[in-house]
Amino acid sequence: MLVLFSAGLPSAHGSTPIVFDATANGAMVGSALTFSWSHTVGSGANRILVVGVASRAVAVAGITYGGTPLAFIAGQNDPSDFSRAEMWYLLSPPSGTAIVQVTFTNPGAPLPYALGGSVSYFNVAGVGNFNSANGASSLASVMVNADSGDLVVDTLAGAAGSLPSAPSAGVGDTVRWSVQSAVFPNDFSAGSDKAAASPVTMTWSIGGSRPTWALIGADLQPVTQPAVHPLNVGGEMLPVNMLRVVAPWIVAVLALTMVAVETLVIRRKKVVRLSCSP
Repeated sequence: MLVLFSAGLPSAHGSTPIVFDATANGAMVGSALTFSWSHTVGSGANRILVVGVASRAVAVAGITYGGTPLAFIAGQNDPSDFSRAEMWYLLSPPSGTAIVQVTFTNPGAPLPYALGGSVSYFNVAGVGNFNSANGASSLASVMVNADSGDLVVDTLAGAAGSLPSAPSAGVGDTVRWSVQSAVFPNDFSAGSDKAAASPVTMTWSIGGSRPTWALIGADLQPVTQPAVHPLNVGGEMLPVNMLRVVAPWIVAVLALTMVAVETLVIRRKKVVRLSCSP
């Protein structure tokens, strides 16, 4: 009789690295309720478009890309309610060039300025954790819980009494867009990203005098790769495809071994019976 025993194999899985695609930005001065800019999305898989907006403390009513509405992530005012940052996103935006259009709620007065930036990425499954912070200091920071392999993106909005240069991102942060108001050059907005290890702190250094700021960070989660079921053999991991080739030979060898043992036992029994015959 041949008895085969099976055991569960350990499972391993990973994720496809998130890839930066493209960035663009826009600025508006005046009392219009909308402003827009053009963004080109590439043809990679599992696309996402992230849009950050800064304004003079006026909330965004909605954002579209090529007419498709984006989803809201978070909004944050600075401590004095002078500047406001918001972040929105769209999964699976169409490849090609389209218009990012931002529509504000009615401010009740001319809106002095609005600034915005957009960034697209590939290999993103969705948005995970997010967080926001504000302050009146030269260092802006926000901490976001994320896992290794994730990518944290942020949107900064603020103003200063004087601003000799654009804000600079912290160590490990990559600036994706940065824009200042043409009429109010001390008002600013910017966005960056950073590879994750839990947790991630996004930082910006703001020069000049009397800066106030609002900062939002969000975690982009990568697409998970299909599970691989390895077998530990002599310290080496054999993937499923190799097992499909090796396993039938193992079964065949075991079967032949059992048959040989059964044959040997039968022969021995015959020999014992013959030797015991009168």
